[in-house]
Amino acid sequence: MSDFSFNKGKPWKGIFASIGAAVKYVIAPIIIITIIGSFVNEFIGDYLEAARNAVLIFGIPLIVISFFKGFYPKGSQSRLIFAVIATALASLWIWFVLQGGVFELSVEQVSLTVNYSLLVLLFIFVVVLNGVFYVGEYFSYRKEYLSGESIKKGKEEKIVNEGKGITEKSQSTSEPSSPDASTDVKATEEKGKK
Repeated sequence: MSDFSFNKGKPWKGIFASIGAAVKYVIAPIIIITIIGSFVNEFIGDYLEAARNAVLIFGIPLIVISFFKGFYPKGSQSRLIFAVIATALASLWIWFVLQGGVFELSVEQVSLTVNYSLLVLLFIFVVVLNGVFYVGEYFSYRKEYLSGESIKKGKEEKIVNEGKGITEKSQSTSEPSSPDASTDVKATEEKGKK
């Protein structure tokens, strides 16, 4: 699969995509969880710890995948595949960080359960729509990507052919061009001997 060649990507775009994913999926959530934990840690400490673990478990792979998603150009199969993987990981990230949309709090004899799973599913739906955007992007930019590849390939073939032409010319000047030329040389040598 030539779409996965490292020569096709731009590292700086991958780095920017990774930085964006790090802020979005790891740094900002950890800061928010830490701030919330400093106020109400004794009541929901276990919930926050599970959320923090989910942030790290799914956030770090998202950073890596986001690099490749940004690295490869629009219209390439490699970008599409990494975008689909990132969409799936982001959906899992939302589900596990928000604990599936169920929050339970028990203080002495009082128990409180909050079900916000519809909100979580709405967030996941938005992420999936973003994944559909990448599928549309793939089909929109595919012809442009392939024409860019054929232009690049044509330039490479032209350079190779020009190189072959130079070596063929140098060989043709050192060797007689036709069998008739070699017989003409022999005939003139024989006339010179007579």
